[in-house]
Amino acid sequence: MLANLGRTDDTSVETQIEDTWLPVVLKRIANARPWPDLDTAGSGTLGSGETSIDLATDLRKLYNVRLDDGSNSKVIPVILPTEFDRAQHDVLEAGTTTGEPIVCCRYGRALRFSPTSDDDYTISYRYRKVVGEMDDDTDTCDILDIDDILIAELTQYACLQLRRFELAAVWQRKAKEAWEAHDSDIGGSPPLIRPYTASAYNDSIDARHYR
Repeated sequence: MLANLGRTDDTSVETQIEDTWLPVVLKRIANARPWPDLDTAGSGTLGSGETSIDLATDLRKLYNVRLDDGSNSKVIPVILPTEFDRAQHDVLEAGTTTGEPIVCCRYGRALRFSPTSDDDYTISYRYRKVVGEMDDDTDTCDILDIDDILIAELTQYACLQLRRFELAAVWQRKAKEAWEAHDSDIGGSPPLIRPYTASAYNDSIDARHYR
Protein backbone atom coordinates (compact mmCIF):
# COMPACT_ATOMS: atom_id res chain seq x y z
CA MET A 1 0.00 0.00 0.00
CA LEU A 2 2.74 2.47 0.98
CA ALA A 3 4.63 1.54 -2.19
CA ASN A 4 1.61 2.64 -4.25
CA LEU A 5 2.00 6.07 -2.65
CA GLY A 6 5.77 6.24 -2.90
CA ARG A 7 5.96 6.38 0.91
CA THR A 8 7.46 2.99 1.78
CA ASP A 9 9.10 4.18 5.02
CA ASP A 10 6.49 6.71 6.15
CA THR A 11 5.10 5.32 9.41
CA SER A 12 2.85 8.36 9.95
CA VAL A 13 1.04 7.68 6.66
CA GLU A 14 0.82 3.99 7.55
CA THR A 15 -0.87 4.92 10.84
CA GLN A 16 -3.29 7.23 9.02
CA ILE A 17 -4.19 4.44 6.61
CA GLU A 18 -4.86 1.89 9.35
CA ASP A 19 -6.62 4.14 11.86
CA THR A 20 -8.52 6.62 9.70
CA TRP A 21 -8.58 6.07 5.96
CA LEU A 22 -9.22 2.32 5.80
CA PRO A 23 -12.45 2.48 7.89
CA VAL A 24 -13.76 5.26 5.62
CA VAL A 25 -13.04 3.29 2.46
CA LEU A 26 -14.46 0.04 3.86
CA LYS A 27 -17.72 1.83 4.69
CA ARG A 28 -17.78 3.38 1.21
CA ILE A 29 -17.41 -0.02 -0.44
CA ALA A 30 -19.94 -1.67 1.90
CA ASN A 31 -22.50 1.01 1.03
CA ALA A 32 -21.93 0.61 -2.71
CA ARG A 33 -24.26 -2.36 -3.06
CA PRO A 34 -26.20 -4.99 -1.06
CA TRP A 35 -23.34 -7.46 -0.53
CA PRO A 36 -24.64 -10.97 0.31
CA ASP A 37 -21.56 -11.46 2.49
CA LEU A 38 -22.95 -8.89 4.93
CA ASP A 39 -26.30 -10.66 5.32
CA THR A 40 -26.63 -12.63 8.53
CA ALA A 41 -29.07 -13.61 11.29
CA GLY A 42 -29.62 -13.04 14.99
CA SER A 43 -31.96 -14.20 17.72
CA GLY A 44 -33.13 -13.45 21.22
CA THR A 45 -35.59 -14.58 23.85
CA LEU A 46 -38.67 -12.52 24.58
CA GLY A 47 -39.55 -13.49 28.13
CA SER A 48 -43.00 -13.63 29.65
CA GLY A 49 -44.14 -10.14 30.62
CA GLU A 50 -41.49 -8.50 28.43
CA THR A 51 -41.98 -6.15 25.51
CA SER A 52 -38.56 -5.98 23.83
CA ILE A 53 -35.31 -7.71 22.93
CA ASP A 54 -31.90 -6.22 22.17
CA LEU A 55 -30.71 -6.33 18.57
CA ALA A 56 -27.21 -7.28 17.43
CA THR A 57 -24.72 -4.45 17.90
CA ASP A 58 -23.51 -4.75 14.29
CA LEU A 59 -27.00 -4.44 12.77
CA ARG A 60 -27.30 -1.92 9.95
CA LYS A 61 -30.56 -2.87 8.21
CA LEU A 62 -33.31 -5.14 9.52
CA TYR A 63 -34.89 -7.45 6.94
CA ASN A 64 -37.51 -9.49 8.78
CA VAL A 65 -38.51 -10.93 12.16
CA ARG A 66 -39.91 -14.36 13.03
CA LEU A 67 -41.44 -15.93 16.10
CA ASP A 68 -39.92 -19.44 16.26
CA ASP A 69 -42.42 -21.87 17.76
CA GLY A 70 -42.03 -25.13 15.88
CA SER A 71 -44.93 -25.71 13.51
CA ASN A 72 -46.49 -22.46 14.70
CA SER A 73 -43.54 -20.31 13.60
CA LYS A 74 -44.61 -17.13 11.86
CA VAL A 75 -43.36 -13.83 10.50
CA ILE A 76 -43.97 -10.85 12.77
CA PRO A 77 -44.58 -7.68 10.73
CA VAL A 78 -42.11 -4.85 11.40
CA ILE A 79 -44.07 -1.60 11.44
CA LEU A 80 -43.29 2.10 11.81
CA PRO A 81 -43.26 3.74 15.27
CA THR A 82 -46.48 5.67 14.57
CA GLU A 83 -48.21 2.46 13.48
CA PHE A 84 -46.86 0.68 16.55
CA ASP A 85 -48.30 3.36 18.82
CA ARG A 86 -51.70 2.84 17.18
CA ALA A 87 -51.39 -0.92 17.61
CA GLN A 88 -50.62 -0.41 21.31
CA HIS A 89 -53.72 1.77 21.62
CA ASP A 90 -55.88 -0.89 19.92
CA VAL A 91 -54.52 -3.56 22.30
CA LEU A 92 -55.38 -1.46 25.33
CA GLU A 93 -58.86 -0.75 24.03
CA ALA A 94 -59.47 -4.44 23.39
CA GLY A 95 -58.37 -5.26 26.92
CA THR A 96 -55.86 -7.88 25.72
CA THR A 97 -52.63 -6.38 27.00
CA THR A 98 -50.76 -9.69 26.96
CA GLY A 99 -50.56 -12.46 24.40
CA GLU A 100 -48.49 -13.82 21.56
CA PRO A 101 -46.70 -10.91 19.84
CA ILE A 102 -48.33 -9.93 16.56
CA VAL A 103 -46.37 -6.82 15.53
CA CYS A 104 -43.00 -5.28 16.32
CA CYS A 105 -41.12 -2.05 15.79
CA ARG A 106 -37.45 -1.15 15.82
CA TYR A 107 -36.52 1.41 18.46
CA GLY A 108 -32.82 2.14 18.22
CA ARG A 109 -30.98 -1.06 19.09
CA ALA A 110 -34.08 -2.85 20.36
CA LEU A 111 -37.17 -4.53 18.96
CA ARG A 112 -40.42 -3.73 20.77
CA PHE A 113 -43.38 -6.09 20.53
CA SER A 114 -47.12 -5.78 21.00
CA PRO A 115 -48.93 -7.08 22.90
CA THR A 116 -46.78 -7.77 25.96
CA SER A 117 -45.52 -11.35 25.81
CA ASP A 118 -47.58 -13.93 27.71
CA ASP A 119 -44.88 -16.62 27.51
CA ASP A 120 -41.22 -17.16 26.62
CA TYR A 121 -40.71 -16.89 22.85
CA THR A 122 -37.66 -17.30 20.66
CA ILE A 123 -37.35 -14.44 18.21
CA SER A 124 -35.11 -14.69 15.15
CA TYR A 125 -34.33 -11.99 12.62
CA ARG A 126 -32.39 -11.51 9.42
CA TYR A 127 -30.32 -8.40 8.89
CA ARG A 128 -27.47 -6.72 7.07
CA LYS A 129 -24.53 -6.05 9.32
CA VAL A 130 -22.05 -3.20 9.43
CA VAL A 131 -18.81 -4.18 7.72
CA GLY A 132 -16.24 -5.18 10.33
CA GLU A 133 -13.10 -3.18 11.01
CA MET A 134 -9.70 -4.40 9.84
CA ASP A 135 -7.46 -3.06 12.57
CA ASP A 136 -5.06 -5.99 12.74
CA ASP A 137 -2.77 -7.56 10.14
CA THR A 138 -4.53 -10.90 10.57
CA ASP A 139 -8.04 -9.47 10.02
CA THR A 140 -9.87 -10.37 6.82
CA CYS A 141 -12.55 -8.35 5.10
CA ASP A 142 -16.16 -9.42 5.68
CA ILE A 143 -16.79 -8.90 1.95
CA LEU A 144 -15.10 -11.68 0.01
CA ASP A 145 -12.95 -11.36 -3.11
CA ILE A 146 -12.62 -7.58 -3.21
CA ASP A 147 -8.85 -7.25 -2.66
CA ASP A 148 -8.26 -5.37 -5.93
CA ILE A 149 -11.20 -3.04 -5.28
CA LEU A 150 -10.09 -2.34 -1.72
CA ILE A 151 -6.48 -1.63 -2.66
CA ALA A 152 -7.45 0.69 -5.53
CA GLU A 153 -10.11 2.56 -3.55
CA LEU A 154 -7.85 2.93 -0.52
CA THR A 155 -4.90 4.13 -2.60
CA GLN A 156 -7.13 6.63 -4.39
CA TYR A 157 -8.45 7.96 -1.10
CA ALA A 158 -4.97 8.16 0.43
CA CYS A 159 -3.73 10.10 -2.61
CA LEU A 160 -6.51 12.61 -2.16
CA GLN A 161 -5.73 13.03 1.52
CA LEU A 162 -2.07 13.62 0.62
CA ARG A 163 -3.12 16.00 -2.19
CA ARG A 164 -1.48 13.78 -4.81
CA PHE A 165 -4.23 14.55 -7.32
CA GLU A 166 -2.57 13.26 -10.49
CA LEU A 167 -1.80 9.95 -8.80
CA ALA A 168 -5.35 9.88 -7.41
CA ALA A 169 -6.66 10.10 -10.97
CA VAL A 170 -4.56 7.06 -11.91
CA TRP A 171 -5.96 5.04 -9.02
CA GLN A 172 -9.47 6.23 -9.75
CA ARG A 173 -9.16 4.51 -13.13
CA LYS A 174 -7.69 1.42 -11.47
CA ALA A 175 -10.62 1.34 -9.04
CA LYS A 176 -13.09 1.56 -11.92
CA GLU A 177 -11.30 -1.32 -13.66
CA ALA A 178 -11.32 -3.37 -10.45
CA TRP A 179 -15.08 -2.87 -10.02
CA GLU A 180 -15.69 -3.82 -13.65
CA ALA A 181 -13.54 -6.96 -13.37
CA HIS A 182 -15.32 -8.00 -10.18
CA ASP A 183 -18.74 -7.42 -11.70
CA SER A 184 -17.76 -9.37 -14.81
CA ASP A 185 -16.81 -12.36 -12.63
CA ILE A 186 -20.03 -12.39 -10.59
CA GLY A 187 -22.46 -10.91 -13.09
CA GLY A 188 -23.21 -8.03 -10.74
CA SER A 189 -24.71 -4.63 -11.46
CA PRO A 190 -22.66 -1.41 -11.36
CA PRO A 191 -21.89 -0.24 -7.81
CA LEU A 192 -23.84 2.62 -6.28
CA ILE A 193 -20.65 4.57 -5.73
CA ARG A 194 -19.71 8.05 -6.83
CA PRO A 195 -16.21 9.30 -7.64
CA TYR A 196 -14.59 11.53 -5.06
CA THR A 197 -14.65 15.18 -6.09
CA ALA A 198 -11.76 17.56 -5.73
CA SER A 199 -14.03 20.20 -4.21
CA ALA A 200 -13.90 18.24 -0.97
CA TYR A 201 -10.17 18.86 -0.80
CA ASN A 202 -9.97 22.67 -1.19
CA ASP A 203 -9.82 23.26 -4.92
CA SER A 204 -6.49 24.11 -6.48
CA ILE A 205 -5.06 24.05 -10.00
CA ASP A 206 -3.75 20.53 -9.37
CA ALA A 207 -7.08 19.43 -7.93
CA ARG A 208 -8.93 20.47 -11.08
CA HIS A 209 -6.82 18.01 -13.05
CA TYR A 210 -8.39 15.21 -11.02
CA ARG A 211 -11.97 15.94 -12.11
